[in-house]
Amino acid sequence: DRARSELASANNAQHQAETRMADLNMQLQLSLVAVSSAKDDARSMADKIEAMQQAKYEATEKLAVLNAEYTTFKAMSQNPTQIADQLRQVLDFEKTKAAAQCRVEAAQEDAQENKELLSRLREQVCELE
Repeated sequence: DRARSELASANNAQHQAETRMADLNMQLQLSLVAVSSAKDDARSMADKIEAMQQAKYEATEKLAVLNAEYTTFKAMSQNPTQIADQLRQVLDFEKTKAAAQCRVEAAQEDAQENKELLSRLREQVCELE
């Protein structure tokens, strides 16, 4: 009877140990899931921080450009004759650019005509030979 009692007690202790081990395994699995989730959150936050740093860099560059434009505008607004002179210079430049473009196009057309003439002359030379 005593042996049965000890065996039942041992079985009970083994069952309690198995139950405790199952609980610990469950806690371990939950901890692993939490760690994985925390790693994902950390990667996500790192990506967000990087995106925010990039946005800050771009905003800083844009601000610098705007400050330069403002400074230029402010300086020019104090001297309207300078603005008119610069506008005239821009118009003169555009006229010069358009004239140069026309000359380039005419030269390209002449070059094409010369190529065609050269090709015909070569054909005639070949026929004469």
